[in-house]
Amino acid sequence: MSKISAGMLNYNNKIMASFNSEHSASTQPDEDKAQEEDPEPPPSPRKELARQQKERRAADADAYAVKKQEAALNRGFGRIKEFFGKDPRPGQRAVLKALCESKDVVLRARTGFGKSLIFYGFLLMQPVDSKRDVTIIFTPLEGLGQQMMDDLNSYFEKRPKDDVLKVRSKTMTKGACFLDGSSTRDDILRVGQGDFRWVFITPEKAKSAPVIDMFKDQAFQAKVNLITVDEAHLVDEW
Repeated sequence: MSKISAGMLNYNNKIMASFNSEHSASTQPDEDKAQEEDPEPPPSPRKELARQQKERRAADADAYAVKKQEAALNRGFGRIKEFFGKDPRPGQRAVLKALCESKDVVLRARTGFGKSLIFYGFLLMQPVDSKRDVTIIFTPLEGLGQQMMDDLNSYFEKRPKDDVLKVRSKTMTKGACFLDGSSTRDDILRVGQGDFRWVFITPEKAKSAPVIDMFKDQAFQAKVNLITVDEAHLVDEW
């Protein structure tokens, strides 16, 4: 979007410049018009060489940035495969790439597409030095939320816990939790402290005062890397 906007802006500027030049030329004396139409002398060899070198440096920088991004994405895909034992498919990789580019995503996909692996795995796509290490998942189906929490904790117990998961708290014995009507203030406090990497929340619990206070806390906001609304087709019933 930004590249397209920039291109449109440059294009509009060129049209405006052309229009202004033609308008001003029609009001100038003939001698000024003749002077304006004189061709500009070609740039000196030194300036031309400097221009070419600048263009090559810019192209090299762009190519390096693309390679660096691809390497980071491939490392993240490798972590997902190592942790979950599943290699993201092309459609899943495209969504993960968009999220890594800080884009908002609305994903409409068939059952079996593997949507959950995307919001499970996005955490593992983060740089190891990132402080945003909490993923929030809103789910309206308590049974499904409980099942996803159990699945993640099963992976958490069996797979190697490298520095990507940042297990730096003695109270972090599980990777995921589920906040529902039975959750206590202590549960919410542990979430706010960053004791879990994946946090499932029902819409009803999300409206409770303790959870709202947690969301408003800037220290907690700084920990969140992704907010997911699962089963979003049910939003109009929340």
